[in-house]
Amino acid sequence: MKKILYLIRSLGAYKCILYIFLYPLKYVENYHRWAHTVRVEKRSHSLIYNYKTRSIRTKKSLSKSRKSEIKRYYKEFGLRINPDWHEFFCSHNGLDNHRYISEYLFYQYIEPYFNDARMAHSFSDKNQYNKIFSIVLQPKTVARYIRSEFYDDSYQQLDQKEIIEKILNLDEPVIIKPSVQSGAGRNVNILMSNSGSIFLNDKKISFKNLLDLYRSGFIIQEKITQHKSLNAVYPHSLNTVKLTSFRNRNKIEIISKLFRAGNNGHYLDNMNEGGFCCGIGADGTLNELAYHKTLKKYSEHPYTNTSFGNVTIPNFRELKEKVKKLHQENLYCDIASWDFGINKDGIPVLIETNLKSQGILFQQLVKGPLFGEMTDKVLKEVFSKR
Repeated sequence: MKKILYLIRSLGAYKCILYIFLYPLKYVENYHRWAHTVRVEKRSHSLIYNYKTRSIRTKKSLSKSRKSEIKRYYKEFGLRINPDWHEFFCSHNGLDNHRYISEYLFYQYIEPYFNDARMAHSFSDKNQYNKIFSIVLQPKTVARYIRSEFYDDSYQQLDQKEIIEKILNLDEPVIIKPSVQSGAGRNVNILMSNSGSIFLNDKKISFKNLLDLYRSGFIIQEKITQHKSLNAVYPHSLNTVKLTSFRNRNKIEIISKLFRAGNNGHYLDNMNEGGFCCGIGADGTLNELAYHKTLKKYSEHPYTNTSFGNVTIPNFRELKEKVKKLHQENLYCDIASWDFGINKDGIPVLIETNLKSQGILFQQLVKGPLFGEMTDKVLKEVFSKR
């Protein structure tokens, strides 16, 4: 009785009543987890259905016997899968392989197994990159917004008047984006000043509204002047290289290589804005064909008529080695995707690292199964301990 009275005094009557009301839900916790899993799987099935019905497909499809073989392969790991993912990839790239990974398996099981979600958030914070990834060149930072406080590029604290003055004194347009969770170009905008006012993508905005838009924090960085060979592909966006690395028995391996370019005059290079992605060969030369978001293949960029296969990423070997070294700095996440620009001098510049909800569809579309020959080992490790 004393303990009950103590809790009432400590928590207050309202919280105690709420706790009593919610307490029975602890017995259906597993149901809620199961329901969430079902919802995620449902979204995965919907996604592949939409791709199969909307996209431009070749005549190549998988026979019933081939689909049965694929199902048997996954059944060895205790999994029941939808082979439509395999048919989708095969119909577009012509690579028939039983080791393709569906987005459902990757997001729901594989990525959470290899990456500590608690630490992924911290390592994905762009305002920490200069501290964590100091071995690589990064865009010059103008200002930071961290936990409702303002800082300069050297992490010296600023007051609100100083940060506003910095923005109003900008000589050139800069990039402002969330310090975390800016994947797929979310809230990545162009910031500039003119005649004592602040503009976001050419629209006037108050400083208060700017803070409301980036409540979780932002980073303001100068634009990068990209290498002429990549600028020739498409000049209005920073065209980036995305490398996916995987820690395999304490050895970092590059398992995916993508080049992305913008389109239609837009300043972002992501697929949602009509951009293109293209696979990259071992020596840094782009594949001859690039994919549009409609999954139509192009040998030339329609905006510039530049042939993808004639472009080589400068210092690509150096870039791959940098990614391996960067990944060694993060012992909490075994799978990481890295976005790099290449500046006018051919030097790789780190833009972003993704550790959660990493896209894998186009990676597999251009190269085949994400983990390649390691797939058996990955599936066995993840699902034998499930």
